[in-house]
Amino acid sequence: MKLTKHKLGELVEVSRGASLSGQFYAEEGELIRLTLGNFNMNGGGFKENTSKTDLYFTGTVRDEFILNKGDIITPLTEQSVGLLGTTARIPESGKYIQSQDVALVRCKEGLLDPNFCYYLISSSIVRQQLSAAAQQTKIRHTSPDKIKDCTVWVPCLEDQKSIGRILTDIDEKIIVNRRINDNLEAMAKQLYDYWFVQFDFPNEEGKPYKSSGGAMVWNDKLKREIPSCFEVVNMGKLCDFRNGINYSKDETGNDYQIVNIKL
Repeated sequence: MKLTKHKLGELVEVSRGASLSGQFYAEEGELIRLTLGNFNMNGGGFKENTSKTDLYFTGTVRDEFILNKGDIITPLTEQSVGLLGTTARIPESGKYIQSQDVALVRCKEGLLDPNFCYYLISSSIVRQQLSAAAQQTKIRHTSPDKIKDCTVWVPCLEDQKSIGRILTDIDEKIIVNRRINDNLEAMAKQLYDYWFVQFDFPNEEGKPYKSSGGAMVWNDKLKREIPSCFEVVNMGKLCDFRNGINYSKDETGNDYQIVNIKL
């Protein structure tokens, strides 16, 4: 496969979003302003921002800043380390406003495939260049010009389309698997609550224990009724516990990964 060297600016157009006045922020409305919270740090992609409530914008917005489904966006501000170079696709047309901290990336027709572009911008080679060129302030920034100045190597358009389609299919499969995992986790929590909080686990006849008149007794320690077949014991009788090692931040090594509360 032959790769050709380019500046990103030869392949894409990059534009900054609108400066939106805070006086028009609202908790309800038709248009949602994009923020850095819409970028998923864990694997990239779009996510709904749940950290703020005033995400709607009720002021006047030019049509060019109201994005369409599939539009590619990338951050211009790095609130969290590693955010620069993250990419996301807009999930719905006519709903999201491109704000000034968000860049819109549009491929030049016939030169760069949009799916390939999505992964190209989030690749390590582009991320490293954006990080090196970012303004060294407390919160680092990049710009459309700095994004366009990144050097990349790309295959022919036909190969781009094949690669982009494969990577997109993989990502879509990952999304489906995550939804399945989320559903299974929710089912497990619901089952635990049903069995061990409401005490409606199956009795000998397969019916809900408590709802079917199963014997309950008062427990002074828990200050509630529990099934008569249950007993209350300390965790120490069921499990062994031990503290981890006390290590210094200066200690380094490649043999084992340290498990801490940040994982």
